Amino acid sequence: MTGLGPPPILERWAARLLSRAPDADAALGDLAEGHAQHRERRGRRMAALWYARQVLSLLRHRRGLSGAPSERQPFGSGGRVGLGLRQAVRSLARRPGYPAVAVLTLALAVGASATVFAAVEAALLQPLPFPAADRTVVAWRMTPAGERRALTGAETAEFAARNSGVAGWAYLLGTAEAAFLADGQAVPVVTNTVSGNLFQLLGVEAHRGRLISRTEALAGDADPPPPAPVLLDHAFWIRQFGGDPAVLGRTIHLDGQAAVVVGVLPEGFGLPLPATAGMNATADVWRPLREEMAALARPERMRDQDSDDRGMALAVLEEGRTVPRVEAALNGAAGASMPGEGAVRLTPLRADALAAARPLVRLLGASIGMILLLASANMAGLLVARTAGRQRELAMRMALGASRLQLAGPVLAEGLLIGGLASILGLVLASWGVPALAAFWPAALPLPAELRAGGAVLAFGSLAALVAGLAAAALPAWWSGRADALVALRSAGTVGLDRRVLRLRDAFVAAQLALAVTLLACTGLLVRTFDGLAAVEPGFHAAGVATFDIGLVYRDGYRGPADRAAFVRALEERLLALPAVRQVGVIAGAPLRGESFIQPWGRAGEPPTAWSGEAEYRVVSQGYFPAMGTRLVAGRNFTPADDRQDRRVVLVDQALARRLEPAGAVLGHRLALPVDGDAVEAEIVGVVESVRFVDLTAAGPPAIYVPYRHEASRRITVVLRTGGDPAALAAPVRAALRDLDPRLPLFAFRTMDEHVAAATAGPRFALVMLAMLALVAALVAAAGTYALVAFTTARRASEFGLRRLLGASPGSIGMLVLLPALRLAGMALAAGVLGALGVGWLMRGLLFEVSVADPGTYAVVAGLLLLTVGAATLAPALRAARAAPAVALRSD
Repeated sequence: MTGLGPPPILERWAARLLSRAPDADAALGDLAEGHAQHRERRGRRMAALWYARQVLSLLRHRRGLSGAPSERQPFGSGGRVGLGLRQAVRSLARRPGYPAVAVLTLALAVGASATVFAAVEAALLQPLPFPAADRTVVAWRMTPAGERRALTGAETAEFAARNSGVAGWAYLLGTAEAAFLADGQAVPVVTNTVSGNLFQLLGVEAHRGRLISRTEALAGDADPPPPAPVLLDHAFWIRQFGGDPAVLGRTIHLDGQAAVVVGVLPEGFGLPLPATAGMNATADVWRPLREEMAALARPERMRDQDSDDRGMALAVLEEGRTVPRVEAALNGAAGASMPGEGAVRLTPLRADALAAARPLVRLLGASIGMILLLASANMAGLLVARTAGRQRELAMRMALGASRLQLAGPVLAEGLLIGGLASILGLVLASWGVPALAAFWPAALPLPAELRAGGAVLAFGSLAALVAGLAAAALPAWWSGRADALVALRSAGTVGLDRRVLRLRDAFVAAQLALAVTLLACTGLLVRTFDGLAAVEPGFHAAGVATFDIGLVYRDGYRGPADRAAFVRALEERLLALPAVRQVGVIAGAPLRGESFIQPWGRAGEPPTAWSGEAEYRVVSQGYFPAMGTRLVAGRNFTPADDRQDRRVVLVDQALARRLEPAGAVLGHRLALPVDGDAVEAEIVGVVESVRFVDLTAAGPPAIYVPYRHEASRRITVVLRTGGDPAALAAPVRAALRDLDPRLPLFAFRTMDEHVAAATAGPRFALVMLAMLALVAALVAAAGTYALVAFTTARRASEFGLRRLLGASPGSIGMLVLLPALRLAGMALAAGVLGALGVGWLMRGLLFEVSVADPGTYAVVAGLLLLTVGAATLAPALRAARAAPAVALRSD
């Protein structure tokens, strides 16, 4: 070799190392050609250094790949799995920055996804806590207008007498608070009242004792009735009685009435029901109905708030029967005896119980997929960049005899290793996140089953991390197996990024940004929704108002309306005497409590069969409207003189007034109403502003108000307005109530602001959850964008130095990094908006007064995207702009 060739000793080493490689002569020729080019451009010394690096690289890879044939089995065979993982560990340990970023971002995504998956599992996958859950349906009566109405007890009894493919019917009357006498003190407890056959029908078995039989549940004609058999909830049994088995057969007192404990329900039992059922899934005590279902009805069209309209019918289908067939049979039966009442609609219990939470569950389920895709795209982009930086190494390994599978194996092993580490860390995060999610899940959006971090959640998190890791490594692994054996030699010492690398990098960055845009846009829509809810005029002023409930149900103290009205007057006077109280009023069914008291009404002189209107029916004292801050629009408020039974008066809201007289005043008009099964007429003496009783998102039916003395409901809500902090009234109010009647416990003392917050809990919770997921997505996307742009910028350092050498300004070089990133941001914005439109369709039930295609939201998201991309690419752009011309001279 002449003096113009490479050093002889290095040339001999290269020949020896390439002796077993295919096309060895061509490879040696390319090495010589590369040396000559370096010598011509940069001198003999730099060319020798370049040649030495190539020989050292060959030596390292020869040691890593040479050996007996048994040691060169394809990656994935039993003898090579451990070796492949050890190689992956060593490879990742040499540059820990990349694996640390990949593990942390994937773990964050897996932890968030597993936490959210717990809600999806509770909604769709967990079995309900009784055997007949899959065959249990809720029965509804459909009105001609397509609205659902609860079946009456009489209708339920009639269906139960027919053979329509139903194994049995049960009736649920609702949830109520009761005073439980314990150690001489009245303790508030929650009770559910159901037909005695409910638990046998559902297949529930008692944890202790027995269930209630149908015959013993009925009270008969005895006066007073015999003690009612009751079942205790398992948690209440532990809390109140310390789990004492001797509680069976013990007589307890609820609202002054004796009851006998016959059994304890199994742990975890709950009966998920629709939010409109007026009944909790769980209760401290389960009471039986004391009369037959057929007796729970008023005459036709004469139902009022004391009837069974708040009840709900459940049916358990016979084995092998389907909902459509049974529904058709029931409608055929109903048509023969109840014409004109509308069809019966049966809905599966789980589906009905999930109805309120379904939009949120859909949104969270879609978010899971987007977060995992984003994390996988982020990791795949990092692996592509890492593999691109090793293309010469991979080509040399192939030149030394490595198979394609051997080349791809280490990349797959890295993905598997990163996925395994991320799954461990992600499950730790999920073990903290799921209890937090359960604690903050809004009661207004009940789930059919318990929200917990069970085996399914852990399996999902582990599988998601491993699949994401392997999926992210699949493309780089396939690409690494296609390495050209002579790429390293023909590169002449430069390591550039070809078009495939750039396209893949751009695709992964754009995918991450598009997914982040989708989540940010959905978050923005919920922000607009929450702003819209905050601007709603509910018909009252919540600030400074507190409410609490009491039940006047003692037989020996509040037997008639006059006794209850006298107690309410005395209570209002006692509370008004408190220093901080300004106004006091009473209502049966306060706003935003989830209660609806719908009843028909007609114009004066119309028979009940001709009544065409429906309205919320509320019983109030004359102090209610000032205490609640509901504005009197026309006429007058109730007065003590209106308590006379011979002259009935009512107040109506603006919605009903407009319906009665669109162009004039309604004062003096008369309405026909049902009261205790009779049709009565009442004069309209005042009009108040419309109140949103059930839901802030909808106006609801119009409202009719009657004086408390006319109805004197047993269960009432007391409203207090104060000039200070309403929460501070709890102690003095309890003391005042105790002075009047120590048997009456105070239930649910809350401020009206708390009720308003509960009414907006669904959108608020969805906003918080989606904002957290969007923040995770934005961080992962920003980190991925920064990592890939920084890597590419570093690989182009010699190019930027050469451009500076040729006279390019720092600003123009910085724009070479920034402008492509902004172009990607534009593409991601378009794709993300399309994704947000699709996901927004799933969350329509959570939106209020905002369109899925709201332009203002997308404009804000576009600005956030540009800021995020600009921040992520700013540092690499500045480094590129400061590239020194000497970098190009030092490049090999």
